[in-house]
Amino acid sequence: MKIQSILNIGICLIIGVVFLACKTVTPATNISYVSEKDGTITIRSTGTGNSHERAKIEAEKNAFDALFFRGIPGSSQKVPLIGYDEAGVKKEYAKYFLQFYDQGRYWSFVGNSYPLGKLRDKTLTVDVTVHLRALRTDLEQNGMIRKFGY
Repeated sequence: MKIQSILNIGICLIIGVVFLACKTVTPATNISYVSEKDGTITIRSTGTGNSHERAKIEAEKNAFDALFFRGIPGSSQKVPLIGYDEAGVKKEYAKYFLQFYDQGRYWSFVGNSYPLGKLRDKTLTVDVTVHLRALRTDLEQNGMIRKFGY
């Protein structure tokens, strides 16, 4: 009986360790408002990657995801441009997001992307300036949001 209890505890511990080892860890994304001027918004964003360039690209994409699906606290863009259902929207408009992110179309809305420091522990912080008016117009033209007032 005692051996059976020890065996059961051991099996439970092994299963627990296996589950913890298989867990996918998603790094936290830090986004903060820096400034706004003449239809642009500058966002401080972090990205992760094995290289400086890869982490910079991820930080830029994180800034756009925040604008699209979370909003930027402290700015005039407190609410998301598109909505809160990130997975649903990305699925419904898969072609748009493929072109936007994977084919680098988002770069047409970036005014400046300035890394702050060097890559540390695979993380880089970047100030990204986005042409918000142009981005909003593009989203309207692609049927992802309605024009203001309509």
